[in-house]
Amino acid sequence: MKKNILLALCLLFWAVSVQAVPTASNPRFDDVALYRNDPIASLPVIKIQVTGVNVSFNTLVLKIDNVQVTTINLYNYSYDGTDFRYQATSRLTDGWHAFCFEASDDGGAMPSYNFSAYVAAQEQDIIESALAIPNPASRNVRITYKLTGAGDIYINIYNLNAELVWQRELSAGEAGAQVGYNQVLWDLTSGFGEQCPNGPYLCVIFKKDGNKVVAMEKLKLFILR
Repeated sequence: MKKNILLALCLLFWAVSVQAVPTASNPRFDDVALYRNDPIASLPVIKIQVTGVNVSFNTLVLKIDNVQVTTINLYNYSYDGTDFRYQATSRLTDGWHAFCFEASDDGGAMPSYNFSAYVAAQEQDIIESALAIPNPASRNVRITYKLTGAGDIYINIYNLNAELVWQRELSAGEAGAQVGYNQVLWDLTSGFGEQCPNGPYLCVIFKKDGNKVVAMEKLKLFILR
């Protein structure tokens, strides 16, 4: 009887181990899920969700157009719902591209997840639809804008004397620096924590690629308490 119970437990443990093959799913480009035929940026930040438990050694491989671009080894016994990030190091050409995520376990099993996405032709770096809400503002203001491509974003606010009173720096892919609509909250205080007086202000939003400014948008906002 004891032998049968022990054998059953061993078989159960083996079955769980076999089923614990890691799987890749839910790819995102610049923190945006791939939806229908939406284009992606030519230099995207790619994230992938990996699920799988009770696996002593896993490997995640990313291929773009059948060329392996990165390998990630997972030295942990539990990886459930964990995101892994890859920043493209060279720009993708215009057109369709094939992506393949492969996840292997210590038994050699390698399920793959394949899909295609495309980079829009003549991709332009544009900041558009910039608004300050509300305007005039009395307590805080939401600065909203749309980005056509991910990149490092800088927001500068100047007073009437062209003095910089507030600045925000956002890295590509984080909130405020993602493809699509973004918003950043300003509490109407200076970089020193002092309340800014009533009057007009100039907000300048610009995007940089390294040290080069590739896009810029300006808007006026007013403080009225």
